[in-house]
Parts: sequence; structure tokens; C-alpha cells
Amino acid sequence: MEETQLYFPLFVSLKGKKCLIIGSGDIGTRRAAALSEFQCDVQVIAPEISEAMKRLQDAGKVQVSVRKYQEGDCKGAFLVVAATNDRTINRQIGWEGKAAGAFVSVADAKEECTFFFPGIAVNRQEKTVIGVTACGQNHALAKKITDDCRKIVRDFE
Repeated sequence: MEETQLYFPLFVSLKGKKCLIIGSGDIGTRRAAALSEFQCDVQVIAPEISEAMKRLQDAGKVQVSVRKYQEGDCKGAFLVVAATNDRTINRQIGWEGKAAGAFVSVADAKEECTFFFPGIAVNRQEKTVIGVTACGQNHALAKKITDDCRKIVRDFE
């Protein structure tokens, strides 16, 4: 049996960095909302945007380009999230993001990721951030632990 690779939790400043999300479904919207809390330049590209993404845009938390992904979109990105419902496009975004030197999360192919997007629990008042991953193996467990961590950090507010 092959041993599961563990991923090192690395907390980095995203302040002012371009974080690109391609896709505006449930996953893309959750990623955009999470990233918008970290003072980065969240840019979203999608041919259609969800109501939740529109609310993020209206609140000034994300910039949205309503169009299809195009080669070259990943240029200058620090972090790229491929969250479309098209396997071929997600693969292409992943390749381009890696070639551009960005950290890449491909929502439908963990083996194409250079990082796993964590579940996040934040307490701004206490300046505490908790990131949770199950190394792409068990999303339900990671979600449960993240929800538990959110309850814990809320107790300190």
C-alpha cells in the first residue's frame, strides 16, 4: 500500500497578490469568498456568474470578467484556482498556471494541484487563522474539522 503524501501547511501573505479563479459555481464562489478575506486581488473569470459571486463583486471583494477562460489569463498570478465544470479546460488552466509559476488548485483533479485549498477558520480579532486539509482524500472529514475549528475560534470573539 502506497503511503499518502502529507502536505506542509504554509501560511503566506497574499496582500496585493493576484489570485485568479476560473469558474463561478459553488467551488469557485467559495474559493473567491475565502481569498477575499486575505487582502489579495481576487480576479474571477467565468462566462456566467452566480448570485453569490455577484454579491462578492458588488461588495468590492472580487473583480469579475464575464467571459470564457483564454490562454494567457494566468500571467502574473500568484495563485490560480481552476474550478470550471470542464475537465479539459481545468487541465489547461492547471498547466498554464504552473508554467506561470503560480500555486495551482485544480478542483476536479487533486493530482494536478500544487497545493490543496484548505478549509479555513478565521478570528480577525485574535489574528488567528486555522487551515485544514485531508490531503485530497476525505473532503467530508476536512469539512467537519473546519466547522469544528470555526466554532472554537468564534468562542474567542
